[in-house]
Amino acid sequence: MTLGTDFPSVFPVDFTETHIGLAEAYVPDLPYTFQNVGTDILDIENPDPLTMPPGPFDVNPYFVTEDVQPMTTYSRVVKYRPTALGDDSDSIITLSTNTGNLIVNLAGKGVRLSTTMSIDLSGSMTCNREGTSCSGVPDNQQKIYFARVAAQHFVKLYYGISPEAHLALYSYPDHTGNCPSTEEYINLRSLNPTGMTPWNNHLDEATGHADLLTVAGYPSTPLAEAIATAYATLSPLKSGADGPYNTTAAFIFGDGEHSCDSTGSRPEPEDWYNWSTFQNSGIRFFTVPYGQTYSTWQTTFENLADRTDGESFPADITNELTLQQSFLDALAKIEGLETLKDPTVVITANQTKEHEICATESTQQLIFSVHWTEYSPQTMEVSVITPTGTIIGPGTVSNDVSYISGLNYAGYVIRGDYLQGKNGVGKWRLKVKANSSATYMYQVYARDWIQGEAVVDNSVYPPVLTLAFPEKVFKPDTVQVSVNYSKPASSYQTLLAKAEIDPKVLMETPEKIEGKTLTWAERKAYAFEKKSGESARKRKTGTIQLEKVAVSSDALKRAAKALRKAPTDHVLLYQATMPAAAVHDGVYENVFIVNGITASGECFQREYPRPKHFDVYLEAAVLPGQVVIHKDLRTVFNQQVLFVSDELKGILDAKVPEGMVQEVVQIEPKDTNGNFFGIGKADQVTFELRGAEKVGGTLDMLDGSYYQVIQYKKNPTQPISARVKIGNVESVDKVLVEVPLPPPPPLTIWWLIAIIIAVIVIFIIRKLKSA
Repeated sequence: MTLGTDFPSVFPVDFTETHIGLAEAYVPDLPYTFQNVGTDILDIENPDPLTMPPGPFDVNPYFVTEDVQPMTTYSRVVKYRPTALGDDSDSIITLSTNTGNLIVNLAGKGVRLSTTMSIDLSGSMTCNREGTSCSGVPDNQQKIYFARVAAQHFVKLYYGISPEAHLALYSYPDHTGNCPSTEEYINLRSLNPTGMTPWNNHLDEATGHADLLTVAGYPSTPLAEAIATAYATLSPLKSGADGPYNTTAAFIFGDGEHSCDSTGSRPEPEDWYNWSTFQNSGIRFFTVPYGQTYSTWQTTFENLADRTDGESFPADITNELTLQQSFLDALAKIEGLETLKDPTVVITANQTKEHEICATESTQQLIFSVHWTEYSPQTMEVSVITPTGTIIGPGTVSNDVSYISGLNYAGYVIRGDYLQGKNGVGKWRLKVKANSSATYMYQVYARDWIQGEAVVDNSVYPPVLTLAFPEKVFKPDTVQVSVNYSKPASSYQTLLAKAEIDPKVLMETPEKIEGKTLTWAERKAYAFEKKSGESARKRKTGTIQLEKVAVSSDALKRAAKALRKAPTDHVLLYQATMPAAAVHDGVYENVFIVNGITASGECFQREYPRPKHFDVYLEAAVLPGQVVIHKDLRTVFNQQVLFVSDELKGILDAKVPEGMVQEVVQIEPKDTNGNFFGIGKADQVTFELRGAEKVGGTLDMLDGSYYQVIQYKKNPTQPISARVKIGNVESVDKVLVEVPLPPPPPLTIWWLIAIIIAVIVIFIIRKLKSA
């Protein structure tokens, strides 16, 4: 799209991926525009072919003979309406002119979008939002209630945006609580024929339908089974002849870690997301983990998304609005929508607020969504005002408007004549009137041909923030990019490691939750949460400015992840590094803010939420300095921590083998900012020994330190050393026990050696003289 700039002689009008079978109001269009920048008339003498051939493309009015005056533009609007899967790239229109030919290549790809939605029905979904109470919680305060509302909001918008898309509904476990299991409630089929009726039956509390999703008993969480079901449903679509034209996505919501293994060859989630065939299947997983933002189990959901080129949207249970926000942000990524606005607002009773949103010539659909903290539809009145002043409200009757509403949300999907061509260019206004005081969040999305890519790369330290856009769509130097972030005020793992929990309190914590036996580290975390509560959840905010950088290295190109609609070497690239001192473990809620002016002079705005879980970043060079050795086992392992490991009890009770010494190697892993690696991670800490052998496995001491009992000969002949490997970070050897050099031989021996040498020298001299 040239947006008024000089036009090359051959130009593709490329719609890329467009859903098949769209109704007229949903059909996308693109402008073909060029400007005569010369001083003479440009004479379009003859289009070839003379009329638009039948097919998925339409140009109306068609190209005609015309004189284009100097410094004026020539425009046509092209529509694309595919009816079958596959590439459409045969339509070429040649415009003969008095200076040569202008060639228009019309291209597009007919695709079908298929998505599975899997909802967690484990026992903890009957708990209150904070997870502090799981018994006798009223129905409208349970996590499953909030999940149903968010899921219904998701589906209603999905239906308004892409009614021809296919969607399926599953739960894990099934409605009876069998574990492991999943259940199919709505098979993979188009939303259009039946609309929302079957979905309302399963998700809408107000219907009171017998099919409403509910939790039976207190079952465990078979996350691997949910993954397997989504894969089994979608993989046949990708493996057939039409595989490249079937766009697939799996959406998984859950409030806790996997706790019920499958019976097949891939019993746990990591058996799936570490499988290369699964990673390369073309099925993108989008996940919403619903829990405290410092919960380590969320990394499973993040790994599942990252390794399938999807995305994870953590929803903090302490924020009433983030669950629906996360559902809708995931929907936007599945649908390939751009986020224009995504803020939170406080409003009082009888107050009205308006929010301005910029739409450009490239905008095909506008989606406005508002949701609020009160679960009452009467709380808010929501309407939209177009750039020309037309008011769109709940009573608007038009094929170009879909109104969606529910218990605590309302919104619109606007398309067709409101936006096609240049009808929607300019500032739209979202109007919100409150009938009672509340906090609300509004989200505005666009189906738009100007698409950016925002990436938070936490594989490096400090993390790198990158934003990329296609080049030549903005006026030079008008784009401003920043990232607003909200981060944990302190390291949760450090707080947890340092927390002093009385052993009696620890012994009284639950041994099992949802049928899963808790480790001692998990039991300490449970006790810590009960003790600390909100104090562990404090957050800080900040802003980082991104600067324009040259696209000159493969590393930068990889960071940009390559735009879907432009090659990576034709992008504008903006980048910044997260301040190192600010980084510790937890979920960082990052929002990229973009403002600028398009090449055709239109206001431009984007907001890209990119939440990311950061772990403590350990450095190999630092680890050896954190390794120490202790001589006396019983001094190290006092009676207060003996319950940590039955294995340790066995070691202490056993007799040390004859001629051997037993000692303890300790490491307290921290990053350079002093943040603890944490507790409950003994499986990630490995000691490799030289000159000694291990006795038992790595021991988690629940205070951020990890111990390894070792034994070696009383009089070692070589130094005793240890190398520590934590995850993918491996240290150099740290010498723990030096071996002294052998003592010099007695003086008498030295005299004997000297005499022998003297005799040999005298013998050689005599021989030389006689010769």
